[in-house]
Amino acid sequence: MFAKTFRNTLIASSLLVGASLLAGPAALAQTASGEVGGNIAPISTLTFTLPTAAASTTLTTGSFAMGSLNVRNNDPQGWTVVVTSTNAGELQNQDATTPANVYITYSDLTVADSLAAFGATPSLADPTLASQTLVDAPHTEAVATAVVNSAVSATIAATGTVDGGTTSVALAGLPTGTYTDTLSFTLTSK
Repeated sequence: MFAKTFRNTLIASSLLVGASLLAGPAALAQTASGEVGGNIAPISTLTFTLPTAAASTTLTTGSFAMGSLNVRNNDPQGWTVVVTSTNAGELQNQDATTPANVYITYSDLTVADSLAAFGATPSLADPTLASQTLVDAPHTEAVATAVVNSAVSATIAATGTVDGGTTSVALAGLPTGTYTDTLSFTLTSK
């Protein structure tokens, strides 16, 4: 009888110890944590593309396609584009045989409304100024993730100027040649 009781006690003790071992690891669980993450690099790219037919464009009074702006920026505060004209808003004749100071004035430099769809506020720029803000925009997902192709245009005056600015001549009466200006666009994160 003693052996039977001892054996039953041994089996009960083994079951109790086995159950403790099974429950033990859960009671001893530990938690470890750490902060994970990364950075998104700043993006600020700008290109100005001339029209494909720029060399053969005939200048006429009214709207004149200058080219297009491609903008990509992910600054959380937004961005601006400033424009500067080398010739103070004048398309100057580049033909060496033409008398000096023959030019056509242009004004109202604008960016297409497509930028407005991305939260930008395009404004008229006066190219005679040294530089002027052409676009002021907040951060938007669209501009941060894709390049925006927006047309840049200006208004060509009905007349040109010859003789150093003393004689006004209708566009059709101006000397033949290529009339150019250089526009510089500067993209700045706020």
